[in-house]
Parts: sequence; C-alpha cells; structure tokens
Amino acid sequence: MSEAFLPSTVRDCAARGWPGIEVLLVTADPHVDHPSFGALVVGRYLEGRGARVGLVCQPRWRGPEDFLAAGRPALWCGIGGGSVDSILATYTVNRKLRRDDAFGPAGKGGVRPPRAVIVYGNAARAALPGVPIAIGGVEAGTRRFAHYDWWDDAIRRSILLDARADIAVWGEGELAAWHITERLRQGREPLWGIPGTAVAVARGDLDAVLRAAARYCRVAGVPGGGPYPDLAPFPDDERAVIMLPSFEDLARGPRRLLVELTATVERETRGPCGAVLVQPHGDRLVVSFPRARYLTAEELDAVAALPFTRRAHPERPAPPALPAIQTSIITHRGCPGGCTFCAIGVHHGKTIRSRSIASLCAEARALGREPFFRGTISDLGGPTANLYGMGCASPECEARCRRPACLWPEICPSFRLDAEPLRELLAQVRAIPGIAHAYVASGIRHDVLLRTPELLRELVAHHTGGRLKIAPEHAVDHVLDLMRKPHAAAFEAAARAFREECRAQGRAYRLTSYFIASHPGSRDEDMWAVKELLERLDIEVDQVQDFWPAPLTLAAAMYYAEEDLAGRPIFVAKSFADRKLQKACLRRHDPRNRPLLEKLEAALRKKPKGGT
Repeated sequence: MSEAFLPSTVRDCAARGWPGIEVLLVTADPHVDHPSFGALVVGRYLEGRGARVGLVCQPRWRGPEDFLAAGRPALWCGIGGGSVDSILATYTVNRKLRRDDAFGPAGKGGVRPPRAVIVYGNAARAALPGVPIAIGGVEAGTRRFAHYDWWDDAIRRSILLDARADIAVWGEGELAAWHITERLRQGREPLWGIPGTAVAVARGDLDAVLRAAARYCRVAGVPGGGPYPDLAPFPDDERAVIMLPSFEDLARGPRRLLVELTATVERETRGPCGAVLVQPHGDRLVVSFPRARYLTAEELDAVAALPFTRRAHPERPAPPALPAIQTSIITHRGCPGGCTFCAIGVHHGKTIRSRSIASLCAEARALGREPFFRGTISDLGGPTANLYGMGCASPECEARCRRPACLWPEICPSFRLDAEPLRELLAQVRAIPGIAHAYVASGIRHDVLLRTPELLRELVAHHTGGRLKIAPEHAVDHVLDLMRKPHAAAFEAAARAFREECRAQGRAYRLTSYFIASHPGSRDEDMWAVKELLERLDIEVDQVQDFWPAPLTLAAAMYYAEEDLAGRPIFVAKSFADRKLQKACLRRHDPRNRPLLEKLEAALRKKPKGGT
C-alpha cells in the first residue's frame, strides 16, 4: 500500500529501485495524497515528469532525523508551511494557543511549529549542508517581501532571509519547481530569473540578476520562444523594474508606505506580465520575478489525472480533516473577486482556469470506484464555486489588465458571466452511475448568483446538502467597499431569492453566511447594523471570522496603517475588548453576549447621529 505514495524513507526509495532522491519536499501538511495539498501536487507533478521525489510531512524539527529519513536529495530541498498559515494554525486571533488542529494526527495541536517555513528551512539547512533550499506555498509567497507580522505587531523582513533560503516560489508552484529541477540538473546556478520566484542577492548582483530575468522570462517576440518555452513573458515596457520601499523605510517610516507597497505588488502580480519587483534589505536586495504563466486547462486536467490515492499514508495517523476533503473535486483555480482580506488572489491569481468537463467527470467516475466512497461527492467546487467556466472574454486584454478585481466595484463588462458550463458539468456528474449526490459546498458568489437564476434553481434542486454557503462578510457599504465585496443590497436580494426558490421547490434549506468581525474600518455602530440585518433576515451566523491580517493583503496594510487605500483615517478594532464587542454582534443569541450588546445599544443611543 505504501508503495502508492511518494517515498518518505530510504526504504521506500529502495522499494522503487531508486539510487536516491533528487528532490526532497518538506511540508507542515499531513501526508494525505490528495490534490488539496500543495506539496503533494508539486511532488506528483515532478514525479510525472521523471524526477525522483521524496516527501516528509510534519517533521520533528528539533533534530535532523526526519529531514534525512528519505536520504540526501541530489538537487534541492523544498519547504512549505502547509495549506493553512502556521501561525494561524497555532494561535487564535486573540493570541491564545490552539489545543487542536484538524490537520494534526488525531486532531492534536503542536505537531507543526509557528513560522513553519522559517523553522523547517533552518532545520533543513543544518541537516542538509550544501543542498539548495527553496521555500514555497502561501506562507512563503505572502512573506517574500518585508511585511506586517500580526504576532510581532511589527514589520518583519523577507522570509527569504530568516529561512536562509536560496529561492522562494510564489504563486502556483508546478512550473517553477520543474525549472528549478532542470536548472540544477544542468548545473546552472545561481537560480536567478525563474518566473514565479524571488531571490535575495547582494546589491552588486542586481544587473546580473536582471540580465538573467530578461533571458529566462522573455518570449523574444515569438509565443513559446526562448530557452524555456513555458515560462512567462518578461514585460518590455517602462515598468520592467520597480523599486519598492526598503525594509528599513517600512520599519521606521510612515505606515502608509505598506499600503503603497501592497497596492503595487497586487497590481504587478495579477498576471504573468507584471514587473520585476526589487526591495532593499540593508546590503541585500530581494528580487521578485513576474508570475509564472498559468497552467492551461489541458495541463490542469493532466495534474488532476496524476495518481493521487486520496488516502492518508498508512504509516501516519489520518487527520480529522480527511473525511471533509477525501471525496471533494476541485473544478478550477483562481478567483477574480479581489477581496482585500483574502490571500487566494495573491497565491493562485485572479484569472479563472477551469478544468474540462471530461476531466472532471473522469475524476468523479474514478472516485465512485473507491471503496471509501459512499455515493456523495462532498464538494464539486473551487475558490468561488459558481465561477467555474467564467472569466474574461478577451484573454489578450486580461493578460495586460491591472484592474484589482473583475467583480468590484461592479462586474466588469468584459467578464464572461455564463453559468452554462457549470450547469452542464453538474448535469453530467449527477448522471454518472453510482453518484447519488454531488454537492457544491464551496462558497458561492452571491452577486453573480443573482445574475444566473437558472443556476440557483439547479443548486437548490440537486446540489445543496442542506445549506448553501455565501460570504456577504458585512452589512455596511463603506466597510464592504474596503473589503471589495458587493453591497448589502445584493446579499439581501440573494437571501430572498434563495428562500423563494427553496419555498417553490419545497426544500427546507438554509444559508450558511460568513461574516467578518473587526475588519479595518468597521466601527461598533457598523457591527450593530450587521446584527440588525441578521435579525431582519432571521439568519443565524454559522461561521464567525475574527479578522486576521494576512501578510501581503491590502486589509493587513490598512490594519497596520489605520488608513484606507486613499489615505483617509479609519477605525481599526485592535484591542481585545473592541474585538470581543464586534464579535458579540454576530453571536447575538449567545446569552453570554447579552450584557455586551445591551451596553453597546445604550452607547449608540447616546451617540450623536453621524458621529465617529
């Protein structure tokens, strides 16, 4: 059974007849062979292209043993912090230690360290001297520049320096990982110029680094040209290189600088045609190359067809999260929403890339043959489930687009708002023998759902497992603008439309509505307005998100600066008391919150109208 998994010991490698591994991947995720986990996807992708890959999951980091279990890699070692940021996985937003971890063995916490990329990176450097270290995943990618760190409540320098890494992979990692492998096989070092990566170099090396970027990223006027045909084009205009505020300026200068830096990074990393971004750190420079090109639909289909077992490694305890993801199917990548608090766009990008219906149906049929399958696909979705098959009507325009969001402040006229591909997919999947239910459990974009009533009808009729998930996040328009979310009227209309459709079909379904407490710009009276909206619509909030400033998001920059994107001062709930009060508005039925809400109501009555 263990032979079906990526090797994690020297014994596993010997069973495959390997002389050793070329690449070692180390991750804070559990060893669950499922495409929901980035390290598993990269490992399977490299394996599929002929590389010998070893995988170490949730290693003990206080000694070298686990980092040497699969042997010394001949080429490089990759470090990932896991699917969930390791600090957030270890601590609550009120800085309390979590006792449990859905990705830990038997649900126990403490199996992965906070700042996992830094901890693992330094442990790997000690255990594997001389082996190039690459860091990747959300945790590394969002910290590749100097960033606001919530735990320290301060600006921290690039994670490249603290993890002592040779290169950071940001965004989707398959192509960058493959080209790191190829570059090292050919003996070409240093690892400069690979799209979708960042490096830290001496100031005197900048010209050589930019020459490498021009060589390895430029298409040279011919699509698919250059030494590496599948790398992204290098921007050939006046914005080819942008110097960002230095770490020292961010740490000591006006807090507004972080907002400006984050907005620049967002603009230049929307797609593969962005600039090279350079940030000084003392005598070093962090250089981030343009985003790697997106995988095509055919390539996404090929990734999905890799031999994932969808099981936990038999020699490791299965995490509690396994049942929720084991029978899920990922339909697409990317999210064009541009929400300021979300790192999905930072990591996966804002361009939707959808798999083919044939590929998804093949995966559903294969899932139906698994002995653990009981007839129900738990989720057929992606970052925003009802955006499958949608996207920009003009790929040429999209490649040059710098708009921060396709769906905000209004849905872009060039955005192809067509639910037919998803409807066809759903119809074909539910017609597969053995598939009793195919639920869409990922979040639904409610402003788009209002424009596609026929899809709402089918979701209620066939693909809702009791609850439909939407994420209005707030109920006051000026806060929603700071979030880049649809205005409150869209949520109210979507809630009514859903209830009317459920009533027409005789279904007793409910909405699962996600709201965020303590988002930058949300005042006490704004959260009271959320409470009143919930009461008016008779909605009980199932999931309360207490705002956490994820690195390299605009909301984190606004939290730090206490200013909006235009430089206007905003209220930010930072104290425990302020955050507790805002959260209480979402838990209005909890009797423990009643004294807080009564106190807030009395204060708001005394407050002058329009006061802040």
